[in-house]
Amino acid sequence: MMNARSGEVEHGEAPKIPREIWVMVTAAFIIALGYGLIAPLLPQFVVSFDVSMAAAGLVVSIFAASRLIFAPMSGSLVDRVGSRRVYLIGLMTVAVTTGLVSIAQSYWHIVALRALAGIGSTM
Repeated sequence: MMNARSGEVEHGEAPKIPREIWVMVTAAFIIALGYGLIAPLLPQFVVSFDVSMAAAGLVVSIFAASRLIFAPMSGSLVDRVGSRRVYLIGLMTVAVTTGLVSIAQSYWHIVALRALAGIGSTM
């Protein structure tokens, strides 16, 4: 337990981690796991659409480029709408667009979905 006067934690009890921190850590882990699984496999999947390796590289690069371009806009959106709402919308955007990549019917669908996922990931 924490001593109210000194702010020190008394022996025997570890300080509790706030629920919000656990939510953020869990979401960050899921995002990192998704990115770690998707990014290495995506170029191999895209090549099955009969495109060059450079075109397959574009699918990975478009994600990073859209993050770079839209990060400032996402920051101002957080200021106007609120961090919780923007974070949840961004998380859902990345989840939905990444899922839709698996059923994409054309190379350009994948490029567009990855660009949208990049925008969502800035949120």
